[in-house]
Amino acid sequence: MGAKIPPERQKQIDALESGEYTGKRTKGTIKSENEAAIQNAKKITQFDNPADPFRDVIGSGSKFHPEEWNRLIKEMEENGVEVVHREDAMDYGPLRKGKPGQLLIDPEASMSA
Repeated sequence: MGAKIPPERQKQIDALESGEYTGKRTKGTIKSENEAAIQNAKKITQFDNPADPFRDVIGSGSKFHPEEWNRLIKEMEENGVEVVHREDAMDYGPLRKGKPGQLLIDPEASMSA
């Protein structure tokens, strides 16, 4: 008998199995990558990254969704946000009232972060 899957994890598994989450990939097929993610999700019973639990399941946004990741980072920078890549950091704060702020983000963060 396998480990009991928490309800939050089951929702993620269900979304992957139903095709609700497909994501764009640059390598392999979406179906094979989704199947791998589903199997990975079933094995995970505790998050390694509680601040970014999707990273444990769907991986790094910059690796698995590089075009979308780069587009979002570029858009933030074009709007005056200072983007700082720092391991184990996820935070956004204004630098001055009413002005764009600073985004601290782990380079391995998921797209959901």
